[in-house]
Amino acid sequence: IHDNLASGSTSYGGGVFHAANAKALLAANTIYSNTGKIGGGVGAGLGTNIVLMSNMIYDNTATGISAVTALGGGLSTSGVAAIWNNTFVENNADDGGAGIYLEGATANISNNILAFNTGNGNDGIEYDGPSPQFITGGYNNISNDTVDSVLTSLTNVVTGNPDFVNLAGRNLHINT
Repeated sequence: IHDNLASGSTSYGGGVFHAANAKALLAANTIYSNTGKIGGGVGAGLGTNIVLMSNMIYDNTATGISAVTALGGGLSTSGVAAIWNNTFVENNADDGGAGIYLEGATANISNNILAFNTGNGNDGIEYDGPSPQFITGGYNNISNDTVDSVLTSLTNVVTGNPDFVNLAGRNLHINT
């Protein structure tokens, strides 16, 4: 799923838009070079239930025309999310959450790689909402990215460089 542009007043999900009150499973996809205001790669709205598993999500951009309109370069979600075994690399957000942006979401974030994402605020994972205790998970490799300080329930964080086979050539497999 690549090279898509979400345009218009809302511009959710440049690569994938997951509408309100719907369920989805995104597994084993490569989602790259997409652009939207909220969720450059994947945008999941209110009331959604989404499972992201074993995806490569890279080079996506959330860009907007005013403050707080460019959130979640790789993923933006406001619903319930299971985010497992994904790779989020070099996504960009003009505002926050270049890798993952969570707006009042309930999520389990486990065994992901978040590396080299860029944006204002927390460029790895940013949370905006009243109940960060509903964000759980562990064993994420977070390299050269920051995570919102309220997300204390993310345990056993690995901070080393993931050592991709060829980052510039987008071979995002891990060297052995």
